[in-house]
Amino acid sequence: MWHTDCNRRALCFGRRGKGGREEPLRASVNLARFGAGSNSRLPVSYTSAMGRTCRSVVFVTAVSILSLAQVRVTVPSSHFKSHERIVAKVENVGKRAVSFCVEFGQSSVRADSGAGEIETETTPIPFYVERRACHRWSVLLIGPDVGSTRFPVVLDPGKAYEFPFRLSAKEEIRLVLDYWVGETESCHDSKGKRTTRSAVFLIQ
Repeated sequence: MWHTDCNRRALCFGRRGKGGREEPLRASVNLARFGAGSNSRLPVSYTSAMGRTCRSVVFVTAVSILSLAQVRVTVPSSHFKSHERIVAKVENVGKRAVSFCVEFGQSSVRADSGAGEIETETTPIPFYVERRACHRWSVLLIGPDVGSTRFPVVLDPGKAYEFPFRLSAKEEIRLVLDYWVGETESCHDSKGKRTTRSAVFLIQ
């Protein structure tokens, strides 16, 4: 059961001691991997019977921290057809403006006419497109690391930009976006750069 007389920073579960008296069993969970400082520890009390509950609490904490990214990259579905138009949304869910770099000069294949003619359209994008093969992620030949011209753009709090594009690869895909809180004057500035990723989706 929960105890109200435990340390305010502790998560406490009880166990029965001698004479039926409940005694807290205390331990400590290192939260360094979840974003806390390397010396940060959260005192936790639990019984061995509640091990699964404790692991669940830690998992939920990790997911909550990951969900605090200031910029979100989303797509409207988890499945798309090859060459289908995909509209990715880059949304600033924080309270400060952010900036990221858009690659101009990119193009996507619209369709193959069957007569050897390939139709293309201009699709500027700000993210890397990664595919998963053999349990590893690698960058497709489309995105900010491939030629063309890159310019920083600013996205105000609560605003979003949409970027349509198409893919022909039939595999698992995710989008990777580098951004900065505030304005950046250079797309090559590594100081303060942050990274966010979309959920994985499938091209069929």
